[in-house]
Amino acid sequence: MIKQLLSSLLVFVLRVPHCHGGCAEVDSMTEAVAGESFLMVCISCKREEVQAHAKVDWHFRATGEEDYVSIFHYDHPHPNTLHEDFNDRLEWQGTMGSKDVQIGAVFIHNVTFNDTGTYGCTFQRTLFLPLDNEYITVEKEVELPVNDVSSIY
Repeated sequence: MIKQLLSSLLVFVLRVPHCHGGCAEVDSMTEAVAGESFLMVCISCKREEVQAHAKVDWHFRATGEEDYVSIFHYDHPHPNTLHEDFNDRLEWQGTMGSKDVQIGAVFIHNVTFNDTGTYGCTFQRTLFLPLDNEYITVEKEVELPVNDVSSIY
């Protein structure tokens, strides 16, 4: 009986795909205007019935620079600005009230021309699966041009 149950469980596990879940990625706004706010969006979804914990990191690479600098870290319930150039200007707009973060959005307030560059978002998620935990990393880049006025009508 136990051997048959284990055999059935093994067949079930092998036939069910890993829980990478799908979702619709929402792009960030298309341009920033100096002195205004800009929303950067990064999404990493998974199947709702799978328990998980995700951390989100944002990085910045100024135009003409080779290296990224860490600017923001979110580990529920603590948002943490990591770079002095972004102090009091980054605001968490992602998933709230859960360790299972799926939306890693941040507002940059009072955008300056020095904010022009590439922003990278990294999700580090642990899926708590019945047999073993699975670790997933999802990365996305957002290009941010800063203008003095909006070109969108």
